Amino acid sequence: MFGSGETYLGAFFEFLKYTGFQISILMTFPILIGSTIQPVTSYLFHIIKSRKRMLIAFFILQSILWLCFIGVGLYAWSFTILLVLVSLYYIVAFCQAAPWLSWMGYLVPPRIRGRYFANRLQIIMIVALFSSIVSGIILYVYSREDSFTGFAIIFFIAFISRLISTIFISKKYEPPYSQESKVSKKIDFNSKSYKKVKNLIIFESLFYFSIHIWAPLTIVYWMRDLNFNYFDLAIVINGGELLSLFGIRYLGRRIDSYGTHPVIVSATFGIMILPILWYWIYLLPTSFILPSAIIITSFAKIFFRGFMVSMDNRLLELMNGKNIINIASKRLYNRGFLIFFGGLLGGYLSSLDYSDIVIIHAPLQMVMLVAFAFRLSVWFFFCFRNSKSF
Repeated sequence: MFGSGETYLGAFFEFLKYTGFQISILMTFPILIGSTIQPVTSYLFHIIKSRKRMLIAFFILQSILWLCFIGVGLYAWSFTILLVLVSLYYIVAFCQAAPWLSWMGYLVPPRIRGRYFANRLQIIMIVALFSSIVSGIILYVYSREDSFTGFAIIFFIAFISRLISTIFISKKYEPPYSQESKVSKKIDFNSKSYKKVKNLIIFESLFYFSIHIWAPLTIVYWMRDLNFNYFDLAIVINGGELLSLFGIRYLGRRIDSYGTHPVIVSATFGIMILPILWYWIYLLPTSFILPSAIIITSFAKIFFRGFMVSMDNRLLELMNGKNIINIASKRLYNRGFLIFFGGLLGGYLSSLDYSDIVIIHAPLQMVMLVAFAFRLSVWFFFCFRNSKSF
């Protein structure tokens, strides 16, 4: 589903000829909607009394939505309809996150969480890499005659794959429901005991804001300004995946050896400088652009995944396994709002004219520079100036 579906959603939006601003909305507004639903996740758990049943229902609905995406491309290129469907997709995806993290908190011993999540992520990356390569080839083959047929095929693969994954999750062990141990008590972020958790959520939310000023427009930049075709797109995405595979296990070992905090600081520093690298690549000779893009994408994937794994582990450490569904829902709720506003800012900046500014060679380069400024500010305040705040 990730390799054949989500990897090429941005390319699908570009195929439908939406503007940069519309694509930013499609990539961020659904995350906002998904985040606002988070507070109900905890209540649903206590009604259903089973993480497994919740996730199975979400998986089935998520798989059906891939067929709906095909329907939009086949019958109506409506921006509004697609926005509603993508919003539903992210609602379902976000509602999976809190119960899944809580479930893994029970099953995985703290002393090996870094290695476990890194190894799990590496396996997912290998499978996603294979499916993404195949999907990229499919899109390239059909791009000469009927690009939509290529998207229909890879989205159908995503539909089938998500259904199959439902079978495997249904076989996993689930700890018995205990109302006493999982009641979500009211969390007071102003209390001293939750100070680090509060700072962690604020830091993560602000950093995601700075990330999504630029992130939704990356594929647009590749295809419009760097002139990549679907084959080039597949090479960059999958070449980056292949090279980044070698760094994931190393990150997992570093988390277990040195703790989550140093990995968070180093990963966010790497993410911070990425917009500058994408700005610089535009100035290279044409023959160097594609290989440089593969290298930058590889480092980007390592940094992002290191950031995600270490943040999840840090939350489990600070909460000590208590009220995870509740706190994870609040975390996603706050993060989603700032992701949306980051995308909104990036989309707006991409629509402006910068022809009078000498250092700007394409409108998206201004978005990169603004994104870098925000990332630098957040990193400096939380990771450098107040490094022990979370």
